[in-house]
Amino acid sequence: MQYPIPQIGIVKKDIFVGNDNKARVYLEFHGEFIYTDEDRLRFKLFEDILQLRLTQVLREQKHLIYMAGVGSDLLPVAGGP
Repeated sequence: MQYPIPQIGIVKKDIFVGNDNKARVYLEFHGEFIYTDEDRLRFKLFEDILQLRLTQVLREQKHLIYMAGVGSDLLPVAGGP
């Protein structure tokens, strides 16, 4: 399976559709990653911690959102280790 080569640097895209005040934010991190069980677990823990922090701050403290969702995916690059 071929994966696209990610762009280097910060890429920002603003898309405005509809009338409701809704937002979806995507963060992508690119770089070398050793694909071990331990490092995959660390990445999953990062996802869980980010989910908790978003819920605590944006929902419980600032009352800005109803629901926060976080997802993660680790994809090997073609030709990588």
